[in-house]
Amino acid sequence: MDIQPNYAKARCNLGDALLEEGQTEEALACFQKALEIQPDYAKAHYDLANVLFDQGDLRQAMAHYQKALASDPGFYQAHFNLGNALLNSGRVEEAVAHYTRALELHPATGRR
Repeated sequence: MDIQPNYAKARCNLGDALLEEGQTEEALACFQKALEIQPDYAKAHYDLANVLFDQGDLRQAMAHYQKALASDPGFYQAHFNLGNALLNSGRVEEAVAHYTRALELHPATGRR
């Protein structure tokens, strides 16, 4: 079996698993390593942004949501969560624009 230490998706998946186990710092390191390997990996930016958001670092979270969207403009979850970060930063009009885009991309986002 070949081991691929530079496989960004595996690093990101490991980070997701570590988050499930409550190992936030280890997960952050995995997401950052995934981005070192593949700087335009949208999901790693998104996952990193979610952790930063949860930690209250809205500025960095927004930066990573925006990087995720630069790599994958159709990433509706990133639009939605960027909207949350913007709303929490008092940037209501920008938040509404991202919520609207998320709904355009995935209409079921607004259903309960």
